[in-house]
Amino acid sequence: MERARPLEGVSGVVPLLVPSFGWQELTIVLLIVVILFGASRLPELGGAIGRTIKEFRAATKEPVADRPEERG
Repeated sequence: MERARPLEGVSGVVPLLVPSFGWQELTIVLLIVVILFGASRLPELGGAIGRTIKEFRAATKEPVADRPEERG
């Protein structure tokens, strides 16, 4: 049986579930965020996202032995 090959894009191999966004799409998303949250809350929102990413990276670098074992 032949293995499935990933899609190939302009810049090489592109994962199937990760879309490629251009500047037009990013601009539209930014405008929607500004409309929903308001310009005054954007720094607060950015800080919260930054803290979340920092905590996620720290959690993924923890040794496996420090995590509690999963029981099923």
